Amino acid sequence: MKGKGSRRPIFGAIVVIVGSVLLLESLGFAGGGLLGKIWPLLVIVLGTSILIKGNTMTGLWIIFFGFLFTVSAWFGWSFWTVLWPSIIIFLGLSILLGDVFKYKGVSSDAVDRESVEASAVCTGVKKNIVSENYKGGDVSAVFGAVELDLRSAKISKSGAKIDVSAIFGGVKIWVPDKCRVVSLGSAALGAWEDKFTSRNDKKLPVLTIDGDAIFGGVEILG
Repeated sequence: MKGKGSRRPIFGAIVVIVGSVLLLESLGFAGGGLLGKIWPLLVIVLGTSILIKGNTMTGLWIIFFGFLFTVSAWFGWSFWTVLWPSIIIFLGLSILLGDVFKYKGVSSDAVDRESVEASAVCTGVKKNIVSENYKGGDVSAVFGAVELDLRSAKISKSGAKIDVSAIFGGVKIWVPDKCRVVSLGSAALGAWEDKFTSRNDKKLPVLTIDGDAIFGGVEILG
């Protein structure tokens, strides 16, 4: 079953605002006015709120795009002209500052830990979880792909939660049979797909999967 993510209304509002302003600017109605200079701050506020909640990668990328919109609006630059060079610079910084942006765990085909993090920046990561008491973790893909296989894992009796960020990347999660899955993710110019079989047995532990897909995709399979 798919629930309603707490951030979905915010994302929807931001996407509508961004799209509307870009349309007005393309028609010549919102070029250098006050509206055109203030609205990008909403994107930065959204990114900051997500960053504070602990979703580092998603928050940083949203702040990054908000900053580009703000600079473009205040200095009269074309957003699309500065977008790709800025993305390349940001990716370069993310590689140089690996301690901040990338998980430095032991790479293994089988991971036996209660909490597992997986991060892929311009690369691919695959983790097969075999923990007998899995409690969740963070998964992020930026211009990369992550596959998290939980079919050999057992969800903790107290439940587990996975926070997902897919930004210009893809995340695939295989869920185990003996659990209830609650999907709360949202997508902005991307896709969040639930392809698992719903189970209503209240005796089963709950696996909650939350997060965001921005110009990317998330698949939950099982």
